[in-house]
Amino acid sequence: MRFRAIFLGTTFLASVAFGELSEPTAKLTIARLRYSGGGDWYNDPDVIPNLLAYIREHTNILTAEDEARVGIMDPELFSYPILYMTGHGNINFSEEEARRLREYLVHVGFLYADDYYGMNKAFRRRMKRIITDEELVELGFISNRREERLLKTSAFRRRAALALFRGIRNFKEQQERAIALQGGR
Repeated sequence: MRFRAIFLGTTFLASVAFGELSEPTAKLTIARLRYSGGGDWYNDPDVIPNLLAYIREHTNILTAEDEARVGIMDPELFSYPILYMTGHGNINFSEEEARRLREYLVHVGFLYADDYYGMNKAFRRRMKRIITDEELVELGFISNRREERLLKTSAFRRRAALALFRGIRNFKEQQERAIALQGGR
C-alpha cells in the first residue's frame, strides 16, 4: 500500500506514486484545481504565488511566478505535479472526474486541499469515492485524537516527510531528464 498524507485545515494529499508528466515544464508550477459545486475554487489568490516564492527562496528548485489553472478533465492536468484546491461548501466530481483524479493521484502528483471555510465535509465525502483503499489522515488543524497521537510518532513524521521528499525529487529528476532531451534548453 502506498503512503498518502492528508492535511485538512490546510489539507495536503501527497502521493509517492509519481509517473511521467505529460508535458514537462522547466519550472515547478502549482495548478489551482477548478471544480464544480459552488465551493469558490478561485478563493485566496495569493496562496500559490506565496508558496512558489517560498520554495524558490529556500530551495534550489526553479518555480513559476504564478499559478496555473486546470480542470480535472483538461488535457494538461497530468503536466502539474501539485494541484491546489480551496474553497468552502460543496464539491462535485462526476464519476469520470473522480476516476481521472484518482489516476492523477496514483500516477502523477499530489493534491493540496485548503479548507477555506466549510470544505472539510464535502472534501472528505468526495475523496472517499476517489481514494477507496487509503485512509485520509488529517494533519495541521488536529481534530481527531487517533490521528493526533499518530502525528506525535517519529515514524509517521518520517514517512510523511519521505513521501513529500520522494515526490519532489522525482519531479526534479523528470524535469532534468526533459531538459537534457531538449538539448539543455
